[in-house]
Amino acid sequence: GIRDRDVTGVQTCALPISVFKEGWHPAETPEGNRGVEWQWTKKDAVLTFKRPQKDATLVLDLDNPSTEFHDPQKVSVTLAGRAVDEFTVTAPQRVLRKIKLAAADMGTADMADVTISVDKTFVPATVSPAASKDTRELGVRVFHAHAGCHGTPVGLGGYRKIGHQTVVARSHVPLPARVDVGVAES
Repeated sequence: GIRDRDVTGVQTCALPISVFKEGWHPAETPEGNRGVEWQWTKKDAVLTFKRPQKDATLVLDLDNPSTEFHDPQKVSVTLAGRAVDEFTVTAPQRVLRKIKLAAADMGTADMADVTISVDKTFVPATVSPAASKDTRELGVRVFHAHAGCHGTPVGLGGYRKIGHQTVVARSHVPLPARVDVGVAES
């Protein structure tokens, strides 16, 4: 595991392990590209991780490829009921968020819960009934979500800064252009 250099033999930082609890659809991959995987959220989705017992960084890599919304989707992230971040997602940009989490806000339990909420969702079958039979409520599409301490090293290849957000340069990430590609009935 990751060890604090000042306290030999005591693990003080969470391993980058996250559990997708309620509010998530099963993992999906696009046809012909098994190297990319994501999970859709519903309106509210809970992510649980081992509490690192010190300040941590939550890393979220997400998008929403649907062009259903005329205005950007608002995403809020809460920890123990307290807002820790709020941002927008505009199709087709992929967004990387690094969210600072204070140790004091994570409580004393072994695991900490973060809730990701969106202001609006869509159902592919109602957006395009002829093209999709997918009746799931979809929020945002999450490619990576994990928490760790010491700034959590994350490779930034293919990412660039736009305003206050970091987005994936689309040329580096081959993703399906349509929402209904690779979507399975649940």
